[in-house]
Amino acid sequence: MDNNHYIELGKNIRNSLHFLSILSKKENILFHKWLKSQSGKVSSEELKAYYALNDPKRPPDPDEALKEYFGDKHMSKTYLRAIHSRLAKKIKEFLSIQTLSKHPLKDVFLLQKINRENNPLLFDHIYKQVDRRLQKQTQRSSGYYQKKFLIESELQKHLLIHYPKSPDVPFEQAVSSFDHWWIHQKLVLACYARSQAKIRPTQTDSVLLGPLLNLLHASPEFNNLPVIRTYLCLYDYLGSNDPDLFKNLLDLLNKYIQHFDREEQHNFFTIIYNHYAERYQENRTLANAKLILAHYEWGIQEKILYQGEHISWDYYRILLNLCMTHNLLHRAEEYLNEMQDKLSKADRKELIPYFQGLIHFNKGNWGKAKAFLNRKFAHPILNVPARIIHLQAVYSEKEWIRKGFLRKLHSLEQLVSQHKHPGISQRKTNYLLRITYFRALVKCQQVEHYRNLLEDLNQANSFPGKAWLLEKIQAGIVQKD
Repeated sequence: MDNNHYIELGKNIRNSLHFLSILSKKENILFHKWLKSQSGKVSSEELKAYYALNDPKRPPDPDEALKEYFGDKHMSKTYLRAIHSRLAKKIKEFLSIQTLSKHPLKDVFLLQKINRENNPLLFDHIYKQVDRRLQKQTQRSSGYYQKKFLIESELQKHLLIHYPKSPDVPFEQAVSSFDHWWIHQKLVLACYARSQAKIRPTQTDSVLLGPLLNLLHASPEFNNLPVIRTYLCLYDYLGSNDPDLFKNLLDLLNKYIQHFDREEQHNFFTIIYNHYAERYQENRTLANAKLILAHYEWGIQEKILYQGEHISWDYYRILLNLCMTHNLLHRAEEYLNEMQDKLSKADRKELIPYFQGLIHFNKGNWGKAKAFLNRKFAHPILNVPARIIHLQAVYSEKEWIRKGFLRKLHSLEQLVSQHKHPGISQRKTNYLLRITYFRALVKCQQVEHYRNLLEDLNQANSFPGKAWLLEKIQAGIVQKD
């Protein structure tokens, strides 16, 4: 991207609509209540600006929305910028408060504040509460040791100031916690660097990493710790791609997965998925597909693939698409029925009819496939293939008129060509190729047309929908002979 892009982005980001757009629905409601509660700190203009930008019927341009709401079409750019700036400042303040309230180190910040205010009785009381909660925690992630070290450091300060002769100053505990935190973080970064080696082959390991790895492999104290042992195995595997190391890694993860925080669990899931995906790209067999399906089932069972209370719709989509690719229709129906409650209401509304349509299409139930797919799906990644497959179902029923059908294909081709969504852009070539051959199939009227198209299609690279096209061309040849 050139500098002009960033200059333009800088101009646009100043308007408060960008900050409002990152608030969830729940956060937006909370922000409204918080904004109204800031009596004396918020002007009526900021509150009006909030209402103007939240109005679903507002003009697309945020400045025009403010002018319309304020009833002043001649508001200067300087004045508008000032209102945006003040509202944006309030949104950032609100988000900082919200973030702090959910921060894993909020207990540490509280102890630091009490220490600064020199209140030993309150410190003792709060420290005991924090320490009890920490002892109950089962995860031994990097965050756990970071928090433990910072809490012990605060306790150390507290004891040295108020009880200087106490023998209980936790020097050793703080040092041990820091060692664990630093080693853990070092291994995380080292594994990440190795996992990116194909993309960034020029990066080098730090000077300290080699001696640290030698120490960890030789030290029972560290090597027997579940988290460090798992990361060491991962690091070794990423450097060698040894199948025995991969098996050891799977065994360690199945045994110790609950010791890691959610982000680390997700990172492990992704690294193992990449291993399976590479094998699948090299050899798209049913056996390799089943390895990926089993891995996804494990990720769902351990709730690694959850976002809040629900599975991410993208993971669900990949799972079902893989079943479709290998004609595992019974398994797809099981996923569809058993995992519905694991999707959010909005995702269920989109994904369930889409995949019901695909299952019926693969079974040859053209009427039912049409019924499920003949709608506009909100997400382009579903809407475009749904429209293609709906037309395939219509073609398969043979109840169509050539001229009208070609118009529909042309309309679909224009939609795909002009689409700006990243998910469609990545698949655009395959979609357009599929539509091009589909149009050629619809135009076939004589056996020579079908044979020429068959020869052309056989020379083309594989793409989704190619098998269906070949089947219909063969049927056309048989019918015309």
